[in-house]
Amino acid sequence: MGRKKRSKIEYARTIAWYDFVLYKAQELWKCHSEYQFYKQIYQDTGYDVSDNIFKKYKFGLSSPSKAWLLYAERKIQTSRLIFEHPIWSYFDSELNTQESIVEKMCQLPIETRELIIEDNFGAPTPTSYDFLTQVISTHTVDNLCAIYLLYCWGEVTNNQDLSNFCAYLILNNLEKILSKNPHLRRAHIFLFDEMCARMFKNLSSINFILL
Repeated sequence: MGRKKRSKIEYARTIAWYDFVLYKAQELWKCHSEYQFYKQIYQDTGYDVSDNIFKKYKFGLSSPSKAWLLYAERKIQTSRLIFEHPIWSYFDSELNTQESIVEKMCQLPIETRELIIEDNFGAPTPTSYDFLTQVISTHTVDNLCAIYLLYCWGEVTNNQDLSNFCAYLILNNLEKILSKNPHLRRAHIFLFDEMCARMFKNLSSINFILL
């Protein structure tokens, strides 16, 4: 039996994790080349630069094991959070019920979750277009997640105005999101391709954004 084909999201999250570790290593260790980075990252592991383990991660060809995630976390704190961020789980299954969307909303950090859903309320809090614009203007990945989940909520509840506006906000803020989160610059090719494929599944969304 052949090996299961890697999804776009598996590529995206591995590349994002690798780039986050690389950028932080450049800041902490003043690495001026990938070779220096590999020498630092392989210290005390028994591996050599020639083993090319991290080169596979660079291109998303395989996912880091739990052991590598923990090892990298010890060297670059918060790096594991990049790989395990809830945004990658949005594409494992269809967000096609109110329950599934609220479940994902509850996985967001509390400061982000409280922007869109009240505790014990069980559904997103009604929001205005100005408020949604303010939410995504922080250009964090967590707030991008909030807007995307509200897009999905609009689809499930037949609130086309909400879903169209959320799709517009995501595309209109893409450049600034990437500027604030440089570890997504390569990974976004896969992430946003998958996200946009889902957002553009009906013509009304496309027409709204292009007008």
